[in-house]
Amino acid sequence: MNYQDKVYGGAEISEPVLLDVLNSSALQRLKHVNQYGTWVLVRPDFNTTRFEHSVGVMILLKKFGADLSEQIAGLIHDVSHAAFSHVVDYLFGREKIQDYHDEFSEQIVAKTDLPGILRKHGFDIGELLNEDNFSLLKQPMPALCADRLDYFLRDGMVFRLFDKQFSERVLGDVKILDKKFIFQNLNIAQEAAEMWLKIGEFIWSNPLQSTFFQILADAMKVGLERGIISHEDLFGTDQELLTKLKEIGCQEILDRLALIGPDIKIKQVDADWDFHVFTKARSVDPWVSRAGEIKLLSEIVPEFKKRLQDFIESRKDGYKIKILAD
Repeated sequence: MNYQDKVYGGAEISEPVLLDVLNSSALQRLKHVNQYGTWVLVRPDFNTTRFEHSVGVMILLKKFGADLSEQIAGLIHDVSHAAFSHVVDYLFGREKIQDYHDEFSEQIVAKTDLPGILRKHGFDIGELLNEDNFSLLKQPMPALCADRLDYFLRDGMVFRLFDKQFSERVLGDVKILDKKFIFQNLNIAQEAAEMWLKIGEFIWSNPLQSTFFQILADAMKVGLERGIISHEDLFGTDQELLTKLKEIGCQEILDRLALIGPDIKIKQVDADWDFHVFTKARSVDPWVSRAGEIKLLSEIVPEFKKRLQDFIESRKDGYKIKILAD
């Protein structure tokens, strides 16, 4: 298969296990799960899917020399995401850490066709889902890893905050040493890390995103409480879940859904708020090779360290949001 990726261009995929996983119903479902949750209801051009990201992570891992097991792990690492991605974290009170799909990945993936497919090729699903086995795929935040590197490059291009030349410059500078992603050039490392914070402010940790996530989560909660949707419905596609929430005509749900759209305006307030919402302060502090030593960017550039600390601190207490009337 010659796969055409928006970020990396053409990628040849020939390993039978990868082809079978790509064609699995578990992976195909991710073509209908938006990477950015509710943003697709507000900005249809923000249309990246979990499938695109998952394949992108696999391509990155292959590019940086990961073995086949780690490539498979990268390909399946988001299979446990619910419809509308991280909205489920707001539904279950995990919005500050956004780890529902990680915490319950084995139980969720066990219900798909992946265990049988992987077993046929001699791979154990439990080992592949244990991200401690794959240091290139996943690292504790704020370290850089294949998962974070892909969604950084992919999202920045989709949001038109940088172009493909910027992505190529970052990819050309990053090397693997001691199973870590390490920048060779300090200026590129700082440019990338500052851009990361910019995307965080623009989308990933944005008050509007958090508000929309909470509103949809509240609608889903009403749906679960009234038996309109089931827990299994959370793991269908975005459109299937949205249709099921709407089709009964529950006014309480419809009123909430009506708040999600491009014309809704909000402001942050200190009192009389409609929503007190929280978010995850996504950040990176990359490793940089400098004068024969490997150091964190924050150890080299005090200004970046302060900026990173301020960004994290500014998200700690969440946002108190007022929906503005028309």
